Amino acid sequence: MSKRHAETPSAALGEPKGTGRHPGKGSATERLQRRKNGRASEGPAPAAPYQPTAAEAAAIASVEAKRNGRAPLPTLKLAEPRPGVCQVGRDHPDPEVWHSLLEHSFGVRWGLGQMLVEQIAGLAVVDAKGDATDRANQMVAAIATIEPADGVEAMLAMQMVGVQRAALDCLRRGQLDGQTMEARAMNLSQANKLARTFAALTEALSRHRGKATQQRVTVEHVHVHSGGKAIVGAVGGTGRHPEGEGDNRNDDGQPHALGAALPSPDTAGDALPVASGEGAPALSHARRR
Repeated sequence: MSKRHAETPSAALGEPKGTGRHPGKGSATERLQRRKNGRASEGPAPAAPYQPTAAEAAAIASVEAKRNGRAPLPTLKLAEPRPGVCQVGRDHPDPEVWHSLLEHSFGVRWGLGQMLVEQIAGLAVVDAKGDATDRANQMVAAIATIEPADGVEAMLAMQMVGVQRAALDCLRRGQLDGQTMEARAMNLSQANKLARTFAALTEALSRHRGKATQQRVTVEHVHVHSGGKAIVGAVGGTGRHPEGEGDNRNDDGQPHALGAALPSPDTAGDALPVASGEGAPALSHARRR
């Protein structure tokens, strides 16, 4: 009776003979692969924490000091249950504290503050990119940075934030590829107009705060000779003299037309010729032609 060769599991899988296989360890290729996989699972060694430089540490300390001195912002939480509907909520557990933060940041009472919050939510929902809550809180932070002190300043700050966002959006659209020259010119023109509007709003805010630039003239040396008169200071008036104080003149309120006339060194003056009957006779009509 002939002997039959008993098949091993390795022979059944068709593994070639002579692969240097060790019991319980597998082939050399498998052992090498397991070592590679083990090193990959361990991952790179953790890097040491970054140490800020002296300048960076000073900047961090300055920012932290300013942050600790500022009041928290009245953050919002928006929800859009269905298209076209936006629900505005406060991101704070205590409503009274949140209302106080809003009045402190915007410088207004709750009624006007609620209107501004709704307008912020409307602007945030219009943009379909990103999270509307993040955009709303960014605008809240921008308005708080302007530090409005009353309702007028709060509304101007709100307009400044909206105009600035629209201006940059027009600039972004003007730089897109694949558009006509007319569309590019229109977007850049709108951005220019919005930038001018932003500058006008900034000037209006400065005037409201009493910080508008005023023209000032400084007089350092004034020489007044004998018999002369000088006026130093703002000169106003319409140039209309009261009755009995001289002839009424209409000089359109010009400062240089007011005041007494300066004396002339020539007291006699050169008399102008006066028309009279003396002189050459008038020409005839024929000679005039």
